[in-house]
Amino acid sequence: MEFNERLLLINSLVKEINRDLSVDHAIRILVEGGVKLLSADAGAFALVDGDALRCMSQSNIELDGETLCSDLARQIESTTVVSDIREHPGMFEKLSRFRVKSFVCTPVNIMSDRKGVLFLASFEYREFTEPDINSLEIFIDAGVSAIKNSFLFDLISKSHKLWQETFDAISDYVFVVDDDFRIVKCNIAFAKSCGLHPRKIIGKSCFDLQAKLSPKFCIEALYKNRKAYTEEITCDGKVFLVSGFHVTLPSGKNATVHILKDITEMRRLKEQLYHADKLTSLGLLVSGVAHELNNPLTGILGYSELLMMKTEDEVLKKDLDKIYSAAERCKKIVENLLTFSRQSPPERSYIRIDELIDSAIELRSYWLRSNGFQIIRDYHDLPIVSIDPQQIQQVIMNILVNAEYAVLNSGKEERRISLHTHYDKDRDMVVIRISDNGMGLSEETLSRIFDPFFTTKPVNQGSGLGLSISHGIVKEHNGNIWAEGAPGEGATFTIELPVGKDGPPPVLD
Repeated sequence: MEFNERLLLINSLVKEINRDLSVDHAIRILVEGGVKLLSADAGAFALVDGDALRCMSQSNIELDGETLCSDLARQIESTTVVSDIREHPGMFEKLSRFRVKSFVCTPVNIMSDRKGVLFLASFEYREFTEPDINSLEIFIDAGVSAIKNSFLFDLISKSHKLWQETFDAISDYVFVVDDDFRIVKCNIAFAKSCGLHPRKIIGKSCFDLQAKLSPKFCIEALYKNRKAYTEEITCDGKVFLVSGFHVTLPSGKNATVHILKDITEMRRLKEQLYHADKLTSLGLLVSGVAHELNNPLTGILGYSELLMMKTEDEVLKKDLDKIYSAAERCKKIVENLLTFSRQSPPERSYIRIDELIDSAIELRSYWLRSNGFQIIRDYHDLPIVSIDPQQIQQVIMNILVNAEYAVLNSGKEERRISLHTHYDKDRDMVVIRISDNGMGLSEETLSRIFDPFFTTKPVNQGSGLGLSISHGIVKEHNGNIWAEGAPGEGATFTIELPVGKDGPPPVLD
């Protein structure tokens, strides 16, 4: 091959290497180009980083992998030409079984920490001329620069992919807005909140997105003072902790990184913890008060009943009956206070929840039928649970009674209470959901619904302890209870109870 032909071939090979920046492509063209340039029969390339073989490409030969190629890469310090491997017993032993009779090995130093070797072989004994070696070295010098670019591009691509995967793995909503209020970057979580793919969000105005989670006031506030901010916002019944800080884009433009973290569950757990602590303190107080009230109430009830039996005066009997009724009501309040303050552990047994719910409904069945209530049952297959049946039935009864009151006072003709159960396998929880189509719950009511003595009922119709007691019972079972609803849209109470099996549960007939 003439020198000019070699130069043209080298030029086309280097262009081909630059056409695709992948490392595999660059190494493959280096091997195939070397074979063409020297009219060789086969070629191979090995890249060694310490003891590891990083990259290998072969053409028309199958060298036995890492050992041979790594040895070649370590041993070859300069271009080595062997016209007859029989003159080199060590190499002959390794290469003769691959039909190699002559070869050229030349080092390819791509980076300071990456050393490679290009191996070009002939299956016939031949002399590699000086023009062969010169053109090969020219080709390698020209190709190494392109191969370096391929390695750098591969490194950058992998780093960018890792960064992007990490960015998209963040469950918080993250988005970057430039000075023109356009989205320049966002993660998948934010894109999903907008109902779009991230690619369709980039470049859009954050106000055009109509994404409730990119509040205008947050962005404007930041651009007014260029200071980082942190605040809470409420959106669609969820609470978000919003923070932002200023950055400078590679283009030199100013931008803001906004991060929105859903803290709804954290807030709910915090409120439950606060509520439980408050109930504990209050329980100690009311326990003492209830015991002090119990003794005089017993006397009032006893003496008023005794006087009613002795007197013949009907007017006096009516007055005494009023005293007795008022004292009886006070006694029930005291009993509720004692129940509320009592921290007795549940007496557990294995129970089917659906049967327990049906039992509670049966206790209210006459009253429900006579008031035209429609009861909707939606039970799913549940494991049996280890609970105190008396306590959990009391919880269900308290919620049912409240639901009845809410529906009757809503003025709606249709009176409906729905009971749903299912098993949350991931959390090993049995879930009970009791819904009504009554008056609903305001935000203020929702925030205080489990507080002791809080009631929306008129005076003399409720003590405000039923749901507080229910909350305490569920917590004693290591469960959760919460309420949801809106004015005029009914209410839903959700109870979660851990299955709590200590080994296999007994089989219930």
